[in-house]
Amino acid sequence: MVRVDYLKRRIRDIEGFHVQIQGTDGNNLRGDYEGARTYEYKRAARDSWTVAKWIRERFHDMNPQFNVIVLDSNGSPVTGGYTLGTVRGGY
Repeated sequence: MVRVDYLKRRIRDIEGFHVQIQGTDGNNLRGDYEGARTYEYKRAARDSWTVAKWIRERFHDMNPQFNVIVLDSNGSPVTGGYTLGTVRGGY
């Protein structure tokens, strides 16, 4: 198991966007919280994927015990219908 701050950094480095990780109660988890599985992917998901698909098939597949919010370059949450290419393009 890894710390939440490590998981967030790994997602940023591979996928090219920032995320916020929450417990199932909706509260943001501190970076030093341990209990996450590492992000094992080596390559970014396709730009054509939606945020909802990425959450379902990549994030929740490995860490179903958490909620995740994908953030745009201003730190605002994006909706599930955005494509990853659109999100990445804003950074």
